Amino acid sequence: MIQEANQAGELEKLRQEILAASWPLTPAFEEALQAVRPMAFMNRGNEVVLHAGNPRERGKIYVTGKDEIRLIPGLHRVGCSPDGIYFALVDGQGIRVVRQPDRNLQGEETAYFPWKDIQARLKASIPDLECLADEEHPEDILDEVIPFGDGQRLLLVCGYGVYLLTADQVDLVHPQASERSELELEDTIVDMAHGAVSKDGRWIAYGSQMSEHLLMDLTDKTVHTLGPGSSYPHYALFSKDGLDVCFNACHFYNGATIQVSIAEVDRVLLRIRKNGR
Repeated sequence: MIQEANQAGELEKLRQEILAASWPLTPAFEEALQAVRPMAFMNRGNEVVLHAGNPRERGKIYVTGKDEIRLIPGLHRVGCSPDGIYFALVDGQGIRVVRQPDRNLQGEETAYFPWKDIQARLKASIPDLECLADEEHPEDILDEVIPFGDGQRLLLVCGYGVYLLTADQVDLVHPQASERSELELEDTIVDMAHGAVSKDGRWIAYGSQMSEHLLMDLTDKTVHTLGPGSSYPHYALFSKDGLDVCFNACHFYNGATIQVSIAEVDRVLLRIRKNGR
């Protein structure tokens, strides 16, 4: 599209359709600009929650609408459940899950996870590996914090791996602690960690740069392994209707996305169980 517009001399129309990018063009990025990442829509799509700041550094949370941009003080990360009802609000003390928050991100609290409890439970379960339990400011390094549709569970994604939080338990989902120990590694650090939660809360899709595409059925913790279409898995997303999950793997500009039917996964699992293998 850009090439054709330039060839036809339709630059004015091009600028209307695609705004000029500032990040790659200005040397002032480090000092003057901030990376801005949309986190979630709220209030029937009339407002959007934004995270401003570089990844894995302390940023700021804004709620912006047609006429106003509001800074929400004290928050470092925000995440939203797949159905858009529950929001996870991250600060230095812990993670609050609230239901249908207002314009100031205040709402009915349905769960609370203090960092001291999260880190203590992790350290008790994997004492020999450096992990999220050892991070001085875990609130600043989260890539994703995703509430489930029940408002009671969370999926955390960061450079120390992927974690599943319930009311009284914290599990390292990826990488597996046993595998790290077998490889004589001393930490759970992975590159390009990613995760997603299905709308019905049954499935999580996840992985990292050096893993396969992974899909876990939380009803029995069965993990399905799917070969990527390219090198370096780095993204997963469930379809809005929950019927499919998409995985992306990148290799410079030669990435590939695969689409997997959840029903087909169930059929394969049923055949395996019937045949005993």
